[in-house]
Amino acid sequence: MLTDLIRAHPRAYGFAEPIEGFVRGGKAAFSEWLDDYFLLPSVIEYPHEVPDPALMFMTTKIYRHDTDLFPMFNRYGVKYLRLYRENVLKQAVSDLVARKLFSENRNFNLERSEDGGNRARREKIRVDPGALLAKVERYQKAEQLVDDMIATYAEGAVMSISYEQLVSGEIGLRKVFEYFDLEWVSVSSRHVKVNSDDLSEVIDNFDEVVDVVRRTRFAHFCD
Repeated sequence: MLTDLIRAHPRAYGFAEPIEGFVRGGKAAFSEWLDDYFLLPSVIEYPHEVPDPALMFMTTKIYRHDTDLFPMFNRYGVKYLRLYRENVLKQAVSDLVARKLFSENRNFNLERSEDGGNRARREKIRVDPGALLAKVERYQKAEQLVDDMIATYAEGAVMSISYEQLVSGEIGLRKVFEYFDLEWVSVSSRHVKVNSDDLSEVIDNFDEVVDVVRRTRFAHFCD
């Protein structure tokens, strides 16, 4: 979603999941590609011509290759943005819904043109409370891993912002644009928010799940 919002800015281009190239081509190939991306932007096919473009990487995979990739990014003096979820219980449920969505149409994201306003009519999912709690536990550990990784390897500026701040209004996105020295332009994502923030509209066995979660240290995520 954030990549889509950044791409909507007339002077920015957000590239989603470039680390996939690192996985496929190895460190040397990815380093060469970075040189092209940052130093020779004319060789990269951007979706539109812009003067002095602001180039962005959006990735969920850097933690797998932290000791190799951070020195590469640091070399170019990049600014880091740390995106996270305040409510990891809702993040876990979102992941389950996304996987169901993918199993149905081979796509994790829906654009507005594809959704047709059908969110309210989308079927609820049944959730195993134990499996959900295990996923929440993994997410919390992953968040700590990322924080430790940034503290250890990232040089220069780091901005942290939550998904909740981004979707609550324009203030969060204004902060992101300002951080990357982009003038404010009102933009909207082509993607549609699939889940309701009210998990009772998403989880078929909601009462069962909440009853289990409220007896754990994650109870505050139900409030």
